[in-house]
Amino acid sequence: MAGVSEQLGHADAVRPGAWLLLSILSAISLVSLLDRQILSITIEPIKQEMGYSDLQIGLLQGLAFAAFYAVFGIPIGWLVDRVPRRRILFFGIAIWGCATVMTGLSRGFLQMFAARTAVGVGEATVNPCSFTMIADAFPRHKLAIPMAVFANAQILGGGLSFILGGILLGWISARAPFDLPLFGTITPWRALFLVAGTLTLPAALAIWIVREPVRPCTRSPGSLAAVLERRSVLIPHCVGFTAILVMINTTTFWNLAYMARSFHWSPARVGLAYGILLILSMTIGNISAGFLLDRGHARMGGGIHFRWFTAAALIAIPITSLSYWTTSAGLFLAATGLYLTVLAGYPASAAASLQIFAPSGSRGLATGLYILISSVIGLGIGPMLVGLLNLGLWSSDAHLGGSLTIIASVSLAIAALALRRAATVVDATTSEVKSGHSIVH
Repeated sequence: MAGVSEQLGHADAVRPGAWLLLSILSAISLVSLLDRQILSITIEPIKQEMGYSDLQIGLLQGLAFAAFYAVFGIPIGWLVDRVPRRRILFFGIAIWGCATVMTGLSRGFLQMFAARTAVGVGEATVNPCSFTMIADAFPRHKLAIPMAVFANAQILGGGLSFILGGILLGWISARAPFDLPLFGTITPWRALFLVAGTLTLPAALAIWIVREPVRPCTRSPGSLAAVLERRSVLIPHCVGFTAILVMINTTTFWNLAYMARSFHWSPARVGLAYGILLILSMTIGNISAGFLLDRGHARMGGGIHFRWFTAAALIAIPITSLSYWTTSAGLFLAATGLYLTVLAGYPASAAASLQIFAPSGSRGLATGLYILISSVIGLGIGPMLVGLLNLGLWSSDAHLGGSLTIIASVSLAIAALALRRAATVVDATTSEVKSGHSIVH
């Protein structure tokens, strides 16, 4: 194991226009989460109209979206290291916006599955472009807070999709159905997708407001060999943060259905309560973690990211189990808010540590590889596992809480083991990390 002298960027100060760039990218990320998560609030109306099972719903939210989101992360990551990133983002936004509209117009499972895959293709442009542009605009020792702000936009997008989605769905339901020429009757959940899709237009135009930051100089952009040289830390990084993603994405997606079934709440009430909870708990946890991780990086090096979330994963296991054991809606929300706060900073930490330890000329490709693995498992397989466990263990959809407990506990245990391994690798080269070096195999 050896070190290499390779700076993350080529400036020790925040670049001019960096905060405006961060604001625009965060707004785009927020809209992407609105379009991605709007399916969660419409699970029960879709099942009633279309007759889909929990497994089919899991496929729509998981595999349909995640398969193409993941696969396209590799070529998009390769392009990000070579092509103007604003251009890539513009076309990505246009694709997922049109696909969101088509989701609402779908008349069968295969049509909806195809529309969700197109949403995945478009949204696959967001993180590779955004991560690398943020890393080029901010110095590495001040990277956790900008990444936390960017990640918080995703939190707000997810929370607002529940809050606004629930409110808007209730409002539309009082006035629906509608008839559109060529498309026929539009029920409330379909109208919600049409509205969400139109929000992408201002997001697509906003990317042209800012300048693209200058990339670091490199002889071999997008080199897979260079990425693989860092495998001793990048592999456990990927495994650990992907496992946390499995837990967060699966519970967040299915918690709305769990609340409706267990506490007999309406979609509007579930969306409002869970959306507020998600925004408050994850915003507090995310921004706090970003601030503390930047301070910790200055004192202990980049390995602080791995040590922090090793502890967070272990703390969250009993809290998550408690949330599904209780029969009280209030205690469920309290426990859920607590584990969300503890784990909230993981997207920012995963992004920041990836930009720190990946080769500077291949950060787009490294991000694409991370998205491929984390999306297939975290976004694709995670939600689908619930349907499989419901059928395999319980032979019904009546034991949703038990399935969620198993998935969350196992995922967090894997995360703790993998991130502890990453911390061990970094600790072995502490002097190199503190002097700004990355690590190799």
